[in-house]
Amino acid sequence: MDLSIIIPCYNSEKYLKNCLNSFCNQIKKYNKIEVIIVDDASVDETSKILKIYNKKFKFIKVFKNKQNLGVSLSRNLAIKKSKGKYILFLDSDDEIINHSIINLLNFNKKINKDVVVLRNTNIGKKKIIDKNQIFELKKNSKSLIDNIENFNSFRSTCWNFLVKRDFIIKNKIFFKNIKIFEDQFFVSKILSEARTFTIFKKPVYNRRLHEPQSLSKIVGFTTALSCLKVIIELAKVINKYKKNSKNKVNFLISRVKFVENLFLENLIICKRNQLKYLVNLFYLNLIYLKNLKKNDNKILKLFFINKKLTVKKIEERKKNKIKIFKKSLQQKKSFLIFCAWYYSEIILRICLNEKIKVDFVIDNNIFYKSKKLNNKKIILPHQAKKLLNRNYGILICNKNKKYRKQIINQLVNLGFKPKDLIKVEI
Repeated sequence: MDLSIIIPCYNSEKYLKNCLNSFCNQIKKYNKIEVIIVDDASVDETSKILKIYNKKFKFIKVFKNKQNLGVSLSRNLAIKKSKGKYILFLDSDDEIINHSIINLLNFNKKINKDVVVLRNTNIGKKKIIDKNQIFELKKNSKSLIDNIENFNSFRSTCWNFLVKRDFIIKNKIFFKNIKIFEDQFFVSKILSEARTFTIFKKPVYNRRLHEPQSLSKIVGFTTALSCLKVIIELAKVINKYKKNSKNKVNFLISRVKFVENLFLENLIICKRNQLKYLVNLFYLNLIYLKNLKKNDNKILKLFFINKKLTVKKIEERKKNKIKIFKKSLQQKKSFLIFCAWYYSEIILRICLNEKIKVDFVIDNNIFYKSKKLNNKKIILPHQAKKLLNRNYGILICNKNKKYRKQIINQLVNLGFKPKDLIKVEI
């Protein structure tokens, strides 16, 4: 078997047919490809759709979890069931580009590498090829990590890589039981352990941007807990490489910093009992987390004090952040939020808790039009122009300075006053 395509599914009825149709016809004549789908106890039409495709295509193998176990354990099950020389991960709402699988397999016949770096496009933006900071392989590079141009901008997603199954099994690289950002640890291990690697330069994967309404289900404690678990696992790996690979350690620290920023932001909307749970988990894993102390991580500044005082300190920090946020609102009575993403969802939660009125969310993504973020309708910028006379304050929830400047210029050109544009930082 040349290839195993692994797809975890949970309540995936909306896009599942698009996903399966994107590759079924292009591989049906190739008898050395298997597709392993794990239905993670879906309660919608996912199971019915899978039965139809399972009956129609012999290469599709479906396994169903008796209870919802999460994407990590579902992928691990599929890895163990797989028989292909290589494994390709695919999310059930994404797609494979036409003809790309056969082209990839023909390319693979000429090489025998642990890992193949893949390119992707985004659904709706197919002409733009995303190289994810690995543009070319440098001569004599001993690690894939050496080829990442910018650690901070790198996206750790498992579907960006074709991975040899024997390499995964030999190095025991499985997904940890983490609900969100589970790719961070898995991809970090792959990049750290891979000895042989190459790039397939034609795009294979067509990625769907996240639905904004799904964000309301995960921000807060769920995200904070996942972030802390990822940090703990990364700390264990850092300990392994700290003596013999400075560049690998720097890369892993960049992953920690990415996750810890999300962790700190989500702490602001966690309840006291949830904070206690997070603090206890931290101290249970202190032996590993001490590896991060020398790197001046924000998380350590927050946690390396007496256990009882830690929750109190977090709550004080939370009150202070909210106080500063409310002070920045300039006594406006109602607001619009610009950007429909997780950070905006956190701000919406704070506004809801503090009885701050938000009427709409603005976003440039045309696919988000008329959808909702925490029950707030998403509108496009030209639609917001009709609201000019209502004296709204606009909360700009984009932390990237370059994009934030572009948003401000865009809103000013639409007629909004600069004094009404509020940069949100928590």
